[in-house]
Amino acid sequence: MKEKIIIRPYKSLDYEQVKINLKEGDAFEWSDTPEILENKSKNEPSSIIVAEINGKVIGNVYLINDKWFAGIFRLAVREEYRGKDIGIKLMKKAEEYLKSKGHKEVMIFVNKKYGKLISWYKKQNYRHTDNDFKAMWKEL
Repeated sequence: MKEKIIIRPYKSLDYEQVKINLKEGDAFEWSDTPEILENKSKNEPSSIIVAEINGKVIGNVYLINDKWFAGIFRLAVREEYRGKDIGIKLMKKAEEYLKSKGHKEVMIFVNKKYGKLISWYKKQNYRHTDNDFKAMWKEL
C-alpha cells in the first residue's frame, strides 16, 4: 500500500524533524532556530510547508512572499524518501501559494557545489540567470 503524503503548513512541533531534514539535505543554517521558524510561521502560516507521512515530517520548503519578491529556499527531503516526488510536491505547493499571492515569477538560490540539485531544478523548469549578480549577506 502506498503511503499517503500530506502537504501542510509548518507547526512548532515539527521543528526537530525539519532540522533533521535540513541536516540530511546539507541545508541547515545557524538561523534555523525554533524561535525564528516559529516567528516566520506565525507572521505568515504558509511560509514554511512540510511533507508528512504517517505523522513523520519527511520534507520541507521555506517561502518568501514579499510585495516585490517571491523566493523559495531550504527545500529538503529526508534521504530515505528521495526519488519519490516529495520535493516536486513541495515545490508545486510553494509555487501555487506564491502564484495565488499574485507573483508571476519566483527566485531560488542554489549553491553551485550542488550540481545534482541544480540539474533537478532545471528539470522543474528553473533557469540560470544571465547576469553578473552575486548573492551577498551580512550578519546583523
